[in-house]
Parts: sequence; C-alpha cells; structure tokens
Amino acid sequence: MLLIVVLLIANLIVTFIHWKDKPTRPNRKSPKEKIIEELGFSEAQIVSYEVLIINHQEKVKAEELEIKRLKTELLELLKFPSESISDSLSTEIAKHIKNIETAHFNHFKEIRDLCSPNQIEDFNDFVDEMPKLFTPPPNPKRK
Repeated sequence: MLLIVVLLIANLIVTFIHWKDKPTRPNRKSPKEKIIEELGFSEAQIVSYEVLIINHQEKVKAEELEIKRLKTELLELLKFPSESISDSLSTEIAKHIKNIETAHFNHFKEIRDLCSPNQIEDFNDFVDEMPKLFTPPPNPKRK
C-alpha cells in the first residue's frame, strides 16, 4: 500500500514539474515571473535566479529520468515477479523522489539567499503563497 502511495506521489511530482513552467493561460504569470515580481528582484538578481533555475531543472530532470528507468524496470518484473527485487526498486524510486523534494527545498533556500535584507520579509510572506503558485488552475472542462 505504501509503495502505491509513493508511486502516485512520484507521478504527481513529475507531472507538476513539467506543468509548472508552462503558463496555461495568457493572463496567468509563471512561477518564475511571480517570484521576480513579488520579491522585486533587480536585474542582477534575475540573472542569478535564472542560473539557479537552470541548475535546479537539470538536477530534477536527472532524478526524473532515473525514476522513469526504475519504474520501467519495476514493470518488467510483472513478467517474472520477484518480491525482493520489486521492494529494492521501490526503495530506489522513493530515494529519487526524496532527492527531488530536497532539490526543490534547496532551490527555494537559494532563492532566499538571493534576497537582500529588505527582501527577506517579502520572501517570508511569499512562502505562504507558494502552494497556490504551484497548483494548476481549475480546468473548466472538468466537472
């Protein structure tokens, strides 16, 4: 049961990561634009922030690729089931999911480190808005 929950969370994280950099509506700002605006980043901070984004995306992408490889290997076990190997692969998948979450957390710490002393309060206030920032807008077609 725990394995199913972990795999579901992994799929949600991967979907979220691919979605977050694609504004779904022309009037909705991307998380990057929103962070720059909310924190009032200078041009120099924006350049540094863009470097952080590239590095973060590379880390997350590497973890996602490894998760995908491990999931493929796990599914292959359905042909010749092995409980011990499936447990081992599930543990490895969970480790990479944890690495992604750690990378996200560290990325936001690095953003905080970019802030000037007078921007720290804005950052701290913005932390409360972060969950909304990374939640997709409601789909009007679904009901």
